[in-house]
Amino acid sequence: MASNNNMLQPQLPKFIGKNYNQWSIQMKVLYESQELWGVVETGFVEPENQTGLTQAQLNELKENRKKDKKALFFIFQAIDEVAGCFLLFLESHFMSAA
Repeated sequence: MASNNNMLQPQLPKFIGKNYNQWSIQMKVLYESQELWGVVETGFVEPENQTGLTQAQLNELKENRKKDKKALFFIFQAIDEVAGCFLLFLESHFMSAA
């Protein structure tokens, strides 16, 4: 792991189309070590209406947003550019269909 101002930055395994099983195991371990596996496994859905949420619920929502974006950042750093473009296409297609 690389270090940057006392913050550990994980070295991400790069998926280039080969050895998917090995890569997926490494990514799962990474997500678990960063306490992100829950958001990866269950997903994150932005609530439509945030009015009426308590401060604790708003804090949890903020934390879940951060975890979601961090997990997404890791996945885009761990795949090649072609796969990244494909994921963006899928996300835009499924988001517009919802």
